Amino acid sequence: MTIPVDNPANKVSIDIDSKDIVCSLTCQHSTAYLGTESGAVLKVDLNSRKVVTSYDSGSKFPIFNIKTAKNRLILGTCQGELHLTDLDLKEARVISAHQAMISMLLISGSILYTTGDDMILRVW
Repeated sequence: MTIPVDNPANKVSIDIDSKDIVCSLTCQHSTAYLGTESGAVLKVDLNSRKVVTSYDSGSKFPIFNIKTAKNRLILGTCQGELHLTDLDLKEARVISAHQAMISMLLISGSILYTTGDDMILRVW
């Protein structure tokens, strides 16, 4: 297995046209999803190297946790909410998951695990 950083000549740099700081990242196929400091998610097409759309989570706090699972994007917010949206960032469902910041998301098969600063592990 070749790890991409083993060959720095193959790196690609993409300038994100945003004034926001990126706090989290997940990728699926040729798309990157970036969680930002202001609570937004930017969808970046890696082929065109452009931000194609964004999603405002309604949170004014950073999105530190972001994962893809099949055709869904899962965000964990500092307010303990899970945001479940399609990969086009159009339809969102918000679930109150923890009493404090969601500190970790893990997907294993069809199971979602979340932990929060409330010291609770949830299995979904």
